[in-house]
Amino acid sequence: MLEIYFVVLIILIIGLFIAGTSYGRLIKTYQKYNTRAYVNITAGQFVLGALDYLNLPDHKIAISEKPLSDAYIINKKVIVISRQNFESKTISAISVSAHEIGHIMQQMSGSRLFAISYLFQVLSRVADIFLFPSLLVGGGLILFSQNYLELGNIIFFVGIGFYIITLLLKLITIPLEFNASKRALFLLKSERILDDDELKGAKKVLRAAAFTYVGSLFYNLLRLIRGISRSFED
Repeated sequence: MLEIYFVVLIILIIGLFIAGTSYGRLIKTYQKYNTRAYVNITAGQFVLGALDYLNLPDHKIAISEKPLSDAYIINKKVIVISRQNFESKTISAISVSAHEIGHIMQQMSGSRLFAISYLFQVLSRVADIFLFPSLLVGGGLILFSQNYLELGNIIFFVGIGFYIITLLLKLITIPLEFNASKRALFLLKSERILDDDELKGAKKVLRAAAFTYVGSLFYNLLRLIRGISRSFED
């Protein structure tokens, strides 16, 4: 039993290290490959060309002023590109933008993982609203009200259920993000947007971006531990 606890502890320590360093590693890798690509087009031009290549006239582009806020909003068919990437001709900018195209390619292919992830995104928004109130109210009733002990247990474990939903989303997101990056790299290579040396840099940028989701998984696990401990504080 002690061996199991030790292994779990080591995994948590490694996970929290990834959570604490993944974003900084992404920034460092992004800046390293923030050099002009030989194709000499902006990431915005690449996205427009990719949408035309995939025959998706109904998809739109939105510009975000927040750095590295690139995303794909599924239900609105909108690709959000940060302005720093949209106007840039660098390997990093094109790679990050291609990743969002990778998500569209997942949707077009009918990926089950993509569909499940979208479902959990919807559930996760609800879970985020009720997670900590459920843990706090349920924990309070368990500690301070014997008359409502059963109700407190129900509310508390509903909160745990909400958290599990958010954790499952983070877990599902990891292979989804790696797959989107794989599709992005294939597109960049097949359409000769980046050459072989530039693709090596693109791969490193996208891998660093994907590891921020691994870090997010462990960060959410830490949130659960904190939430449970806070709910039982005197």
